[in-house]
Amino acid sequence: MVWPTPRVTGNLVAGVATSLDAVLIISFALLAWRAARERAFTIHRRWALRTYIVASGVWFQRVGIFGWTTLDPSAIGMTKAFDGWFDLSWAFGCYLLPLAILELYLRVRDRGGPRSRYVMAAGLFFLTVAMAFGIYAAYMFVWRYALYRQGV
Repeated sequence: MVWPTPRVTGNLVAGVATSLDAVLIISFALLAWRAARERAFTIHRRWALRTYIVASGVWFQRVGIFGWTTLDPSAIGMTKAFDGWFDLSWAFGCYLLPLAILELYLRVRDRGGPRSRYVMAAGLFFLTVAMAFGIYAAYMFVWRYALYRQGV
């Protein structure tokens, strides 16, 4: 549905990014399922978290786009064809960046000392505030406008 064809114009990079996300979702879900069947619940939990993060890629994409356009109203790096530098990098970053943060969190939780845990907690707090900003921006520009148009 996202790959360009002769009848449908689209962005090849966005198609590759979405397809890679789909492959990761399916792969991680199968690995989580296999670990659960083997009753390796610690391993299952890690694969389930990875599945959840990559499956939330569309959410992160929307929140990131609205947060970026609110911070930068001129929308530097974005085009109407979604082929600007921000568009292309965020097509992959919307699921790979949260996945990298999850991997860092899991490593710090397992092997980190008190200082690294505090740094990780501070980083997660900062990212939570950034995501809250993106959610607010999406609400203001999409959902609030839609409710206004419906007369609610």
